Amino acid sequence: MNTSKTLETETLIQWRLDLIELIYIYIKRERERERERGMEEPRGEGRGEGWWWWAAASSAQLVAGIAAYRRGSGEGAVMPFKAFSIATLFVSAGATAVAGTLQASGIHTVDDMKEVGLRIRRWMMTAATNKQD
Repeated sequence: MNTSKTLETETLIQWRLDLIELIYIYIKRERERERERGMEEPRGEGRGEGWWWWAAASSAQLVAGIAAYRRGSGEGAVMPFKAFSIATLFVSAGATAVAGTLQASGIHTVDDMKEVGLRIRRWMMTAATNKQD
């Protein structure tokens, strides 16, 4: 592997780690805010401590997918199978990233997801209203 590909892979891994750290800081702040508001059991407390496993799995699958993609899809009869395995790595990396994000944020039920959607819509409406002013 040449040095530019190694540098790209290291940069990608560092970017993913930085993103995980930012998510962790955000979740920590949200939990503190919920405690300040007097909520007895903040969302995700005690149930979402293993989220970093999901982030590590997502990063590993993404790196494996990129490495397999760079090696090529093979020749002849095995090409469709190798192409499918590469695509599966990318899809599973996305799925584990979403699962880790949901676990870290404390979203465990459909009602939790509806509440998040409602908050996003309110935020968008507030942002649109402020932009018009």
